[in-house]
Amino acid sequence: MNKRRKGAAHEQAAKVYLEKRGVRIQTINYRVRQGEIDIVGYEKGTLVFFEVKYRANAAVSYTHLRAHET
Repeated sequence: MNKRRKGAAHEQAAKVYLEKRGVRIQTINYRVRQGEIDIVGYEKGTLVFFEVKYRANAAVSYTHLRAHET
């Protein structure tokens, strides 16, 4: 699996995870000239930007979500 496919798979997993926890997803992979925001959604009435990072090592691999408050 190439990097782009792996990233898309982890973003989809993150989307499902967030939706199950009540986040209303507005868009995925929002692109502008300066870059991209992986997931944009509302959590408890607050607009939140999520950056999805995939980390892997010999012992464990996981998807890490980082929420950026606005």
